[in-house]
Amino acid sequence: MNNSRHFTALVLLLVSVAEAVSQRPAEYDTVTVQVCRQIRGVVADMLTKVPQCNVQIHLNTGKTVTTPWDGTFCIDDTAFSSATVTGRGYLERKMTREEFADTIFLLPADRTLREVVVIGHTPDRNGILTPVNSVDMALKEAGQHLGFNPLGLIFYIADKLGVLPDPGEKARRKKERQKAIIDNY
Repeated sequence: MNNSRHFTALVLLLVSVAEAVSQRPAEYDTVTVQVCRQIRGVVADMLTKVPQCNVQIHLNTGKTVTTPWDGTFCIDDTAFSSATVTGRGYLERKMTREEFADTIFLLPADRTLREVVVIGHTPDRNGILTPVNSVDMALKEAGQHLGFNPLGLIFYIADKLGVLPDPGEKARRKKERQKAIIDNY
């Protein structure tokens, strides 16, 4: 008898929950549709992958969206067909609506070089290049007297046999992805 009361209470609870869900106002349905129409994403630096703040997305409809501190954006305007993304220190990027993705990468305008070592030479009387200073001379001489390198020979043979993986493959794929992004500019 006690079990039948619990069962009856459970059935009544389920019926009331089902009725409450079915009587939900229609306004919630329109909110769901609006959320699905929004375009959301992050604007990041192409080289460092760091999200960028204060980047402006100028839509062709006249509306402008500015990214906050975390680099996110949300575009509510569904009528735009193209946009221009601009940020201080970055190249301007023009995009169509179809090109928008969850992450938009911007290419820095100023490109910097890593550390560079320059060894200078001056021609002597005969037109032959000679090292400028004693440090350059020591580097040149150290390179000429290395002798036999068995490890280098093993790597050379393994490379010729095709046993070693291609170390530049990952870099080439990354370069191709970056080139595809740059081509969209």
